[in-house]
Order: sequence, then structure tokens, then C-alpha cells
Amino acid sequence: MFMTSDNNSGHANGGPSTEDEITRDTGRAMGQIMAAARAFIASRRGRPGKTKLPKLSRKERRELVETLRTQVGEQRMAQAWSTKRVNDYHAEVLAEQHRRQSPGYTSDQAEVDHERLARIRYSIESATHASPLSIEQRGQVSQALSQVQTHPSRPLGEVFKPMDADQARNARAAAVQSETWVHGRREANERALAAQRNREQARLNARPPLAWEDMNPEQHDAVQQLRGAELELRRVGTTDPVTTAGLDREMRAAAREVRAAGLPLRQVAHERHNVIANSKYEVAVYAGWESSVSYHPSETAALVHADSAMARVPDTTESMSVHVAPRYGQDPGGNVRSVHGDHMFASQAVSWWRGEHENAMESGTARAGHRTAISIAGTDPVTGREVRRENVIVRTDELGALQYADRTIECAEWRAGERVELDIDDAEVDWEYPSSTSLYRMSGSPASVQNRVLTEQVNVQHQAAQEARTAAARVVADRDSLRQRHSLSIEHNGELTDRNAELTRQLSALTAERDQAVAERDKFRGERDEAVQKVASMTPSKERFGSAERQADAAGRSALADHAPGNAVMAAVARTAERDEAAR
Repeated sequence: MFMTSDNNSGHANGGPSTEDEITRDTGRAMGQIMAAARAFIASRRGRPGKTKLPKLSRKERRELVETLRTQVGEQRMAQAWSTKRVNDYHAEVLAEQHRRQSPGYTSDQAEVDHERLARIRYSIESATHASPLSIEQRGQVSQALSQVQTHPSRPLGEVFKPMDADQARNARAAAVQSETWVHGRREANERALAAQRNREQARLNARPPLAWEDMNPEQHDAVQQLRGAELELRRVGTTDPVTTAGLDREMRAAAREVRAAGLPLRQVAHERHNVIANSKYEVAVYAGWESSVSYHPSETAALVHADSAMARVPDTTESMSVHVAPRYGQDPGGNVRSVHGDHMFASQAVSWWRGEHENAMESGTARAGHRTAISIAGTDPVTGREVRRENVIVRTDELGALQYADRTIECAEWRAGERVELDIDDAEVDWEYPSSTSLYRMSGSPASVQNRVLTEQVNVQHQAAQEARTAAARVVADRDSLRQRHSLSIEHNGELTDRNAELTRQLSALTAERDQAVAERDKFRGERDEAVQKVASMTPSKERFGSAERQADAAGRSALADHAPGNAVMAAVARTAERDEAAR
């Protein structure tokens, strides 16, 4: 804030009569402004259908400004407006001074009031410098505001008074000083706003990626646009540089849309990194000239989105298409659903798809059953053109497929003479060309086809009942056989028990005999050891087999026989003589 000398402390050459004249002129200008504004607003209020004071649009505000400029004059209007704003500021300063004198007034409240008054003064002076007032008049406004701030209890007087040379010079200096202060505060405000935006952006960037359930519709559309651009970019790759450059621009534009929708910076990287996992199923909705393609991580999410997308299509749409299917190669065993027709036919089909899928998920049969293709088409009797068609490849049996067709034919609003074609095929054998393994093929009026469907339902149920009875009879026969085998086993069990007891007795006897033989063996072994010990004790050591003395004696004789000359010959003669004597 700043203070300057004011021009309201004394009188100019014109004296009090001149000041009173200026005051009256300003009052008249303000009255003209209010009268013109009231007349303009009253003219808007008088329009047909207007029952209360209208809120002016931007165009009407511009028209009001031009009206006031024409009727009052731009210069007089700026003076009147500035005078009123200075008086309003004076009232605010007096109210703040009154609050300051209350006993419970705190320094925090004083700081709040000071900042509020500074904002009010900034708005007045910034608007004044943008007005058609001369530099001296802008200085008079600044001086009046300074007087109010410095001496709020002093009467303000007229803002725009005639000035002499010194007062005009002071007013110009005050205007320059005021403009400098306004410029500095404007820059400070811009820096504060930029810092606030940066903090807010940093806070948004620091947030983790939002889950799909936590996003609003605008964010859903932005994320879907990003997923589509990323999938297309991955599909093309780098084989075509021109196409890749264009897709890269689309990717950056989609990323900006994600940020503009209020999603965090991490959302872009998260969606691009997980685009395959989040795009297993594709939903395409075509309604008139409008079309949308979205990508989802599961069949459940895809059907929920398709159902919600139908709510945004007008009920009067006569031709539209909805396709819900897994992306190529993502879920080969997934269900494929497609419908074409008016809004009622398509929305009814999508609602059934979602309901049946949720029931299958709850019962745990979403992936159970045989893959069956069901096709229901309606043809215009006059033009022969196909006006509606529903194609689904789902997991169900023949009865479930017939019931699905029966419900669709019964609930659809068929035109007079419209023909219905129904095909139910086995898609498990050849899912790309299911018509090659047709189960049912019917055509005719809706009533005739429905009657045939009901007949086939009865036949399938009858056949199922017969198979159930056959299976029950087979179960009964198996049960009786098991009972007979059980009885025989019980009888044979007694024989086996007796045989087991006999073998147990034999085993016990053999075990006793074995134990007795072992005891006798141990006894004889002990007697033998005692006899050997007794013979050994009665035999001299030199004659005892294996003794050290006998072994040493035998070793000595052998050595003597090897070295004594003639001993070998003599031993041979002696052995010959012994044999001869024995022979005689």
C-alpha cells in the first residue's frame, strides 16, 4: 500500500459551490446509470415466460454496457462508478474499524480484514486504470482511497474536484504510483496462481492410477481413447513410418485428454503398460451416425459397459448394432454376442446378456457347457431386407439354446408379416463356421417358429427324461450288483477268517519249534567249547595245534632240513622203507 497527498483537504478556486455542483452532477450521472440499467433489465423481464428477475447472459451484459454508454456517456459513467466504489470502500473501512474496537478481535481477524481491504482496493484501482478516466482523475481515485485508509473517520467529500497545477501534479504522481502498485500486485497474484496450479498438478501427478469404477464418464471416454490409440500403435508397429508418426500424434493427443479429464499423470503410463490385460474384450456400439469402440479387461466389464452405453442412445433410434466379443487371440473360449435392430430389440438383448452372464458367474457355470451358436433374424415381408438379427455363441446345451430362442421370439415386437429365421448350431466342433454342424434350422412367422421351438423343447425334455430313466435304471442295477458282491464278500470273509486263524496257529507252532532248535544248538555249541578247552589244557604247549611253541619248532626243523647235506636223500629213503614195511 502507499499514501499520497490528497486533493480533498481544501477547496479549489470554484469554492464550495463548484464542489456541490460536481456532487450533484455525479449523483445525476449515477441516477441515470441506475435508471437505464433498471429499464434494460425490466425489458428482459417483460419477455414471455419470464416470471422472475433474469440472470443476464454475456451478450446481454455487453448490450447493457453499450446502452449505458449511449445514454449516460462513457466518461460520466466511469466517474459515477468510481465514486460509488470509493464510497463502498469507505464503508468497508469503517466497518473494519468498528470490528477492531470490539473486545474479542484477534490479530488473525485483523490480518484477514487487512487482506480483504487490500483486495477491494486492488479491484477498484485496477478497474480504474482500465477505464477512460484521465491520469489526473485516476490519481484522484487513488488519493481518495488513501484518505479513506488513513483517516476513515474524516468525511470523504467529492472524489473528482477541479484541481490547480500542484494538485494535478500530485494526482498524476499518485496515478503512476497506483499503477505501479497494481502491476506489482497483479504479478504477485499471477505467481501465486501459478504456484497453486503447480501444487495442484503435483498433487494430481502424485496420485496413484484410478480404478475404472472410480472414474466418471468423461474419464472413461478419455481412457478408452488412449487404449484404442495404444492398441493401434502396437498393431502397426514400425513397419510404416508415416502411419506410425500419425498414430504417435494420436497417442499424445489421447494422453492430453486423459490429463484434461482430471486423471493423474501415472494413469497414462498405467494404461499403456497394461493395455493388453485391460483390452481382452471389445465393445462396439453403432447408432445412426454415431459409433464408439471400447476395450475392457473381462467379459463382465464389457457387458456392464454395453448396458450403460445403451442408456445413452435415444429410445427413438430405429437402427443400431452392438457387438461384445473377445479381441482376436485374447480369449478363444469366450462368448461372442452381436445384435442389430431398433433400440428396444438391441437394449433387450444386451440386458439379457448381462443378466445371464451374472447368473452364470454366481453359479460357477460361466465356463461350463457346450459352445452353441444361436442366430435369430427378422426379415421385412415387403422388401425382403433383414431388419433385425441377434447372433450369440455361448456355452449352453440344446434345451438352453431353445429356451433362449423362445424368450427372444416371445418378447420381441415383430412387425406384421415379418418372417423369422432361427439357426442353432454346434459351435464346439467348428466355431468359425458353426452352420456346418446345424442342430436346428427353422423359418416362418414368429408364431410358427415359436411353436416349433416349444415342440423341440418338449422333445428334448422327453429325451432327457428317458436318458435320465435309463441312467437311473443303470444306477439301480449297479447298486444291486454291488449289494450282491457285498453279501458274497461277507460270506467269504468268514472262511478267510477261519483260514487265517489256522495259519496263525501253524505259524505259532513253527515259531516254537524254531526257538527250541536254536536253544539246543546253543547248548551243543557250549558243550563243544568246554571239551575243546579241556583237551587244550591237557596237551603240552609244543604239541598243541596253533600254539606259538609248536609253530617255532616246526619252523626250526624246516630250516635245518633245507641246509643239512644229505638230509633230503635220507628222508626219502626212510619214507620208502616205511611204505615197504607197511606193504609186507
